[in-house]
Amino acid sequence: MSARQILLAGVPAPLLDALRPLLAARALTTLVAGEDGWPAEPAALARRLAQRRPPLLALVNGLAARLALPGKAPRPFPPYPLYEAAVRCLPPDGGCLVSLFDREALDQAAVRMLMGRTRPAHPGQRLCHNAMALNGPDADPLLQARAETLLWLATLPACEPQGAFLRGYPMEEK
Repeated sequence: MSARQILLAGVPAPLLDALRPLLAARALTTLVAGEDGWPAEPAALARRLAQRRPPLLALVNGLAARLALPGKAPRPFPPYPLYEAAVRCLPPDGGCLVSLFDREALDQAAVRMLMGRTRPAHPGQRLCHNAMALNGPDADPLLQARAETLLWLATLPACEPQGAFLRGYPMEEK
């Protein structure tokens, strides 16, 4: 059975709203963290994935774990268990991981650590892990371009590009 589900975690509301019709048009089922009984917290979401093991085509994640050392303010930390659980739900031949980053959640350095640490769950499994920035305008038509970029990253058939960092919207011409 081919995976036709995409798990969206931590995708901001305007982008999520723009993305839903695009996913539906491609006959992709959307699972959204924080909706329909799916937990919104990364560790709880990882546990739920490990228990249910739904077949996933992709994970799109903008969630970060918040950790604090004594005397320090909490800071975002990559949710490795979420990625590890999602990889086990991807098909044996591979699937896509898309990390969303901005100034408040994961940053580029954290996403690079995720990319370096995420390993296949099956022999021969190809993981296509790319990233997209969330900072920038959320107004049409840029929001639509960002949603289309995210859909493209989540459904790359040949697992290329790999390790790319994209803005999710085109440069404005001067």
